[in-house]
Amino acid sequence: MAGRLVNTKSAGAVAIIAIAAAMAYVALHRGGLASPESSSPGNPPYESAKTSASANHDTAIVTGTYAAPQQVDVIAEPPIAAVAPGQRFALTLSVAPRANMHVYAPGADGYKTVALTIAPNPYVHARPLAYPASEIYEFKPLNERVAAYQKPFTLVQEMTLDGSAATRAALRDQRSLTINGRFDYQACDDGTCYNPASIPLTWTIDLK
Repeated sequence: MAGRLVNTKSAGAVAIIAIAAAMAYVALHRGGLASPESSSPGNPPYESAKTSASANHDTAIVTGTYAAPQQVDVIAEPPIAAVAPGQRFALTLSVAPRANMHVYAPGADGYKTVALTIAPNPYVHARPLAYPASEIYEFKPLNERVAAYQKPFTLVQEMTLDGSAATRAALRDQRSLTINGRFDYQACDDGTCYNPASIPLTWTIDLK
């Protein structure tokens, strides 16, 4: 009789541990847990989620030449031709999720979706950005279907160089103009959702 009680308690403990582990996994995938660094060591799903804060702000990211732990490759490209005051032009950002990675597209509720932000600049004006069509990513453990990008995609930011007399005078002796921005995203693979990240961007346009 005593042996049966011991077995029953052990089985109950195993069940509690299994339920707790399942809840932790679901919370991590939806971004509900603390950063992976605060998790206990030796747990493979949490170990794979570790990324350094400095890696998310590596300026080399702009050219797509950075370390393997990154989740996406990005390349920022300015317009090919020189731009004159009053003229419209486009800034391009090519984004390629790494193998088995996806990033969330506008409309994916509960996740940090991709966003391109242009820093304020008195000489340029950003027009509304149209995001490319996304696909549906299905996360079977939660029976969840969300808008995401799993394949390379391109963001095209339409801009206008201010044509006022003040801008023409200010830029008269300049041969180029630097525009700064930021790409925000959250990347996940089939088992782990990583912390949202921001990548600083810089474009340099030639002036007429």
